[in-house]
Amino acid sequence: MGKTKEKTWMLIIETKSYRGLSCYRKVLFVSAPDHQVAKEKARDWCDGEQITSISIIPFDPNRMGDALIDSTEKNPLPEHPNIDTRWIAKYKTAEAFYNKYGHLRVKVKEDFDGVRLGVWIHKQRNDYRKGFLSDEQIRLLENIDMIWKLRRQPTKAERALKKS
Repeated sequence: MGKTKEKTWMLIIETKSYRGLSCYRKVLFVSAPDHQVAKEKARDWCDGEQITSISIIPFDPNRMGDALIDSTEKNPLPEHPNIDTRWIAKYKTAEAFYNKYGHLRVKVKEDFDGVRLGVWIHKQRNDYRKGFLSDEQIRLLENIDMIWKLRRQPTKAERALKKS
């Protein structure tokens, strides 16, 4: 009996972190006789991670056109189809921070769950002022009590002057 000819498959795997706070997209190239075997190899490779979706495409380096682009543009979080997946992933981290601490007063240099959350929150405030956020993004951020304009806190010297 002849050996089944193996093909190369490209798998685009989307996973969540073990806490479900971050989303990751991985691209894996696998040799397998069919897409089911390729999918099983991908599951083995992602052992322990929560897989949210797997897109499988027969890999042909001469034909990497529209089919590849269409398959990678899908949003793994269908409840927000018009928002970039990276933005949603960082929003989910901000939401987790809010659920833990009850606020979004994050210092610019502060990290949370491996994400530079302070920088991202600061960028959202700037994008809001410049009109770059969509209504949906604004609504999502306001659901977690985003403060758009922070009042500057007085310095130690200013507080000392006020007391005297």
